[in-house]
Amino acid sequence: MAFLKEVLCTEPLVCVIKGFMSHSDCDELIEFVADDLRKSMETHPGGTETVTTARTGSEKFIRDEKCGANNRHRKALSKLLDAEIPWYYKFARRSLRLENSLVINYKDGQQYKPHFDQGEGLEYKRLATAICYLNDVEEGGETVFPKLNITVKPQKGDLLYFRYDYPDNNINGLTYHGGRPVKKGIEKWIHTTWLFKEKSNPREPVEGEGNPLA
Repeated sequence: MAFLKEVLCTEPLVCVIKGFMSHSDCDELIEFVADDLRKSMETHPGGTETVTTARTGSEKFIRDEKCGANNRHRKALSKLLDAEIPWYYKFARRSLRLENSLVINYKDGQQYKPHFDQGEGLEYKRLATAICYLNDVEEGGETVFPKLNITVKPQKGDLLYFRYDYPDNNINGLTYHGGRPVKKGIEKWIHTTWLFKEKSNPREPVEGEGNPLA
């Protein structure tokens, strides 16, 4: 199935793929996690977690649970990323993996202040982020890239994809991004997955699962 791809920036690549997830799968994911959310925390090197004012939503990692919508999305995402990854990763496809997907819920002024996704202290190297919007957000909740002057409004089923694996870290630094506060009485749901490459001695990292790109 062909999707409409809207490129917002070429370097670093920031794009929106319209209608990547079906509305029924969006609804299924929300229903699957709705009763099992926990407050978003900040993870530090070594695995310790603390409450933070930078992330004020609630979340759930989807690991081994049987969720058809999550499985379908990750399979489609694997195919997309296999086509999108730069040619110089082709020889290392067996070391490319998807982290466990994370569903996040924001409501009543909650937000994620601007940050980087590279994952300081991780035992592997993140290459890219894929955020799928699970509902329409009437007011607030936009994803913003302040250094690129890019604003993305959440629309149900759309996928936001951006890379930060360039040799030039000045380019990677332009992917500094955040989620604006959601207006009172409105909710925002997103499904986030990160593509990563093992740094050395390929093994199964704690938060990784399988090898969807091989």
